[in-house]
Amino acid sequence: MNRAFLRIDVKEGRGRDTIRLIPSTGEARQYDIPRNALIHARKELEPCLNALKECIGREVGVSPDTSGKALGQLFHDTRRLMENIFQSLDRVLEIRKFCAGALLAAATGIEVPIVEVTGPTGEFPFELLPLFGPAPVPERIEDIETFSRRFLSFVAVVRRAPDVPDAAPAQPLTGKPLQLAFTWYQPLAAVQDEHDFFVGLGERELQLNGPWPAPGVPNVEVVNRLAEGLVDPRLRYSAARADTEVQVQHFACHCVAEQDRNFLLLSGCEDDEPRPVTLETLQSAYTTAWEPYRERLSADSVRPLVFLNACRAGTIDPQRLSSWPMWFIQRRHRTVIGPMTNVPDVTAAQFARLFYEELLANQSAGKALVLARRELLSKFANPLGLLYVLYGQPDVVIPPPP
Repeated sequence: MNRAFLRIDVKEGRGRDTIRLIPSTGEARQYDIPRNALIHARKELEPCLNALKECIGREVGVSPDTSGKALGQLFHDTRRLMENIFQSLDRVLEIRKFCAGALLAAATGIEVPIVEVTGPTGEFPFELLPLFGPAPVPERIEDIETFSRRFLSFVAVVRRAPDVPDAAPAQPLTGKPLQLAFTWYQPLAAVQDEHDFFVGLGERELQLNGPWPAPGVPNVEVVNRLAEGLVDPRLRYSAARADTEVQVQHFACHCVAEQDRNFLLLSGCEDDEPRPVTLETLQSAYTTAWEPYRERLSADSVRPLVFLNACRAGTIDPQRLSSWPMWFIQRRHRTVIGPMTNVPDVTAAQFARLFYEELLANQSAGKALVLARRELLSKFANPLGLLYVLYGQPDVVIPPPP
């Protein structure tokens, strides 16, 4: 694994929490912050993200002026949140200088360096912090690509490392053609675009398992086939057993992630009844599917990368016992990628396309994520790629042919 140039370690205390900034070279810095400050900041961030998305709109293409205004406002909002977390503007300026120095000392010449986040973060998205570049924001942002590099998300990949015993290592994918299982909510037009993109790559690049569910399949079978494929990546949705394992599990669907409701919404066609899949029903089906394999499959098997291209599916709610990313990481999936909040479906489809183009070009998952953010901005002036986050291993890669 590539070494992180900076580790952000969060510790809970009785009266106050602490954040340690640990560079790969040099001395660490420690800052006391109010108890649960990151959880409160995450809640305060939600209207800021809503304002960002409202400014950008639902189309994937945006004018540079609109994008510049949205990024400028996000800079002001997230810098204010930093001041609330660290209780001092001087501290914020000190932290920005420290992080810039850590990047310069250890990551010069690295196209996409790594930052690792550990501890109970309250799901605060460190990707959005304006840690680099000048503090003042110009009245009109002429160069949105240069300005975007003030945010951590456009500079580095943030690796969230949940405290999960025996988490999966960064085992490479098996090579081309990439074996990808595709689960969808077909009535969304942009989801059909995702499917067509995968098919258009051709079977030398990618072989598709799915889409799933097919129209008319009973609800119980929808969940059971999904669970069986997660237990045994050689199983296809057709119930056939292949010689090769699925390497990527891609979900293109709706997700409801609220305090009292948490489910993926699947559908095989416009006339098909929507199929909600909750964590509880998937867990039950997964437990049942595991039993026949107990003697044949190793519990420490490394499982597919998961791309949850579903609104808010990339969030671990600290108030809930489980969430989608944690559920997959606990079952030894290499990597989980998903958005921290709602993303327009056409933008989500385009972002997925950019990500897979980079992954299939033998970039690591973490690097592909950051390059996709940059490309969405450079090609469409759209900054919403910064809403996607990564859990687990950023170094998972398709190895080039020998």
